Amino acid sequence: MSGGRWAALPLVAILASTVAHAHDFWIDPSSYRPGAGATVDVVLRLGHGPDARTVARDETRIERFELARGERAVPIGGRAGADPAGRVAVPADGCWWIAYAGGRSFSALSPAVFEDYLRRKGLEHIAADRQVRGEGERYGSEIYSRCAKALLQVGDCDTGAQIANPIGLTLEIVPDVDPAVLHPGDRFPVRIFFRGQPVGGVLLEAVPDGDRTRATRARTDTAGRVRVDLRHGGRWLLSAVHMERAVGPERADWESWWASLSFELHGARWHGLRFDRRRVLPGVPVPTHPSVASPGGG
Repeated sequence: MSGGRWAALPLVAILASTVAHAHDFWIDPSSYRPGAGATVDVVLRLGHGPDARTVARDETRIERFELARGERAVPIGGRAGADPAGRVAVPADGCWWIAYAGGRSFSALSPAVFEDYLRRKGLEHIAADRQVRGEGERYGSEIYSRCAKALLQVGDCDTGAQIANPIGLTLEIVPDVDPAVLHPGDRFPVRIFFRGQPVGGVLLEAVPDGDRTRATRARTDTAGRVRVDLRHGGRWLLSAVHMERAVGPERADWESWWASLSFELHGARWHGLRFDRRRVLPGVPVPTHPSVASPGGG
């Protein structure tokens, strides 16, 4: 490991951050469809399924933690060490984002563990760059940041193009359509932005109900777009990692940003229900009627 302000960290702190770094970080509200005025508990989680754990509120790591809609933002309060990490009352109907931005943390992984992590997260180009630089047998030192959001659909969630706008996270997964119009068997178009610009070649992983055995993966195109096959109803988690060579005084080799988007998908099929075209954004194709034989349909 190299110099900078991270060099002063005790080994136990480095190991603790490394353990936390190995899993996706995401927001799991007590309800994805609360009523206006309802209070929502906001749980922060690391990982999936039986290996998942909750994360208590740590003010030293929080840079942004709020309920946001358009220009309106409501801070999510809570006491230090609380789990759930926050609680917030939803002011009104509409599509609201719970947004979390974490401070920069340090991680150092052994060469084999770091290479496995790069492979799992679709960062093979970083592994190749390490080989070119002669760093293949060197610990992977990294600064990482969390960029998480969750969608609350409150009453009439007709917000037009608002839902397709980034909300200012450094790495951000942005839907092109309101998930409320989608059902199992549909494809969910999203874009990934880095510092406000679409980014291509990023691997997106989609996990339904915490079950990674049913996860799907796809990469963004040059315009940052990718489509997710929503084969199941229930809770979904989309996640992605973007990594670059680190610059600045910290002297870590790499810097990464971890984005997540969690939301809930209706479990029912169409069954003759009328499609609400107001929730489809301009320029985005209307989802086709799913086939009854569509795989994984609920």
